[in-house]
Amino acid sequence: MNETDLLVAELDHETATTANMLARCPSTSWGWRPHAKSYTLGGLASHIADAPSWTPGIFMGGSFDMAPPGEPPHVSPMLAGPAEAAAVYARNAAAARATLLGASAADMAAMWSLLMGGQVLLTQPRRAVVRSFLFSHLIHHRGQLSVYLRMLDVPLPSVYGPTADGM
Repeated sequence: MNETDLLVAELDHETATTANMLARCPSTSWGWRPHAKSYTLGGLASHIADAPSWTPGIFMGGSFDMAPPGEPPHVSPMLAGPAEAAAVYARNAAAARATLLGASAADMAAMWSLLMGGQVLLTQPRRAVVRSFLFSHLIHHRGQLSVYLRMLDVPLPSVYGPTADGM
């Protein structure tokens, strides 16, 4: 199995588990937040749905500035509810998968930088960016989402094995 196949297999697994988690979000709690400094449930789900959309951009250019000088910062669009979040996530994950499948070994090895306000935050080979900035970032926020759902007394689906809810 080559490097791309490994990344696609990991994306496929994470996509399925994340879709299951997004499907549990109650529309009646879309504006709920556990703390004033936290995302709302809808904001967090919208961010998760948006995250895979970054993949094509990682492979089309050499960098991305989250807050370009003189321009507004990137903000994930706020989605209307769980059904829209699930649909957007599915579309973005499919585009991420297609991008990875189309990437060559040279594409994977090319350096890419994340900036904020013109300042470089990180520079890594694209393969590492996919693992850290995309996959780990997404998994981190999915973990947050699981805590939100637990606090709302929503039964959790299996992610890497059974949950306390027996799922």
